[in-house]
Amino acid sequence: MYDIEVYADRYELEQAYRLECNAEQDLEQAALEQRISEINQRADDLLERMDAQIEATKALRSSLNPSTEQTPEETAMFEEWLS
Repeated sequence: MYDIEVYADRYELEQAYRLECNAEQDLEQAALEQRISEINQRADDLLERMDAQIEATKALRSSLNPSTEQTPEETAMFEEWLS
C-alpha cells in the first residue's frame, strides 16, 4: 500500500511540473507572438510611410518636369512648319 501512495504522489508531482512547464511555454509563446505582431505592425507602418514618400516624390518630380507630350496644337503647328 505504501508503494502505491509513493507512486501516486510522484505521478501527481510530475503532472504538476508538466503543467507548470506547459504554462511557462504558453506564456513565452504568447509573448513571442505579441513581439512578432508588434514588429509586423512597425514594418507595415514604415512601408506605408515609404509609399507615401514615394508618391510625394513622384508628384514633385512631375510638377517640376513639364510634360514632354506634344499637344494637338503643337502637332498642327509643327506640321504647318514642315509644309
